[in-house]
Amino acid sequence: MKKAIILIAIIALIALAGCSQPPSNPPTTPAGANNRTAPSGNTTAPPGNNAGTVASQPAFSDVASKLLTAKFKATYQMTSTAQPGQNIESTQYMLYPKQRTDMTVEGKEIRTLINLSSGEYISCFNNSGWACMKLPNPQAGRTDTAFEASKNQSDFDTSFDGTMTVAGRTGNCYKISKKTGIILKSRICATTDGILLYTMTETEQGSSTTQATSISTDVSESDFTPPATPQDLSGTIPAGLPQ
Repeated sequence: MKKAIILIAIIALIALAGCSQPPSNPPTTPAGANNRTAPSGNTTAPPGNNAGTVASQPAFSDVASKLLTAKFKATYQMTSTAQPGQNIESTQYMLYPKQRTDMTVEGKEIRTLINLSSGEYISCFNNSGWACMKLPNPQAGRTDTAFEASKNQSDFDTSFDGTMTVAGRTGNCYKISKKTGIILKSRICATTDGILLYTMTETEQGSSTTQATSISTDVSESDFTPPATPQDLSGTIPAGLPQ
């Protein structure tokens, strides 16, 4: 039972780790932007110096504040060099301060419910019927790059990197790199109202990409009700589950 609980928690954390930014300085147009083309496979408008192109884009700090409080439901496809050829699909619900992530692993449904304000962390799985557990949450909330950068903007360098259209929505893109500690570089694209469209993250261990395939703003409080009454295990499993 304990192994199953830890496995579920790890899977839930992995699902969150691929997905939502910093700078105290406004983004700048990258050198040579007029000659750039959109990244391969992306339907984007490249950054440039044409009148209004950069001026019309919000500073990263403006987008970051919206990423923390956006209301949406989106399905994402995640790929990773650590698991070549394998695509992981997850659906994320956001209604601040609540977040829900759904995914299916080996035919089993898994649902994670997090309260970003209180740090409450509930993991549920459906194995011929739903069962839910309230677990210790070492991250006390979202762990993705975009979210971390949004909360700790002074720890990152950022620059504007054009626009990208994903799932019918167009968002502004930013290159993000961590100033100290672990080597981490990302490209993040989000709408002006804070819906995360795309992330590409590179570390010393490899890279991962997460891209939205469908987006809706039809989200309500009822979406965050656990499918079963949670068993409180927050005091029985030591904090510090793999992050």
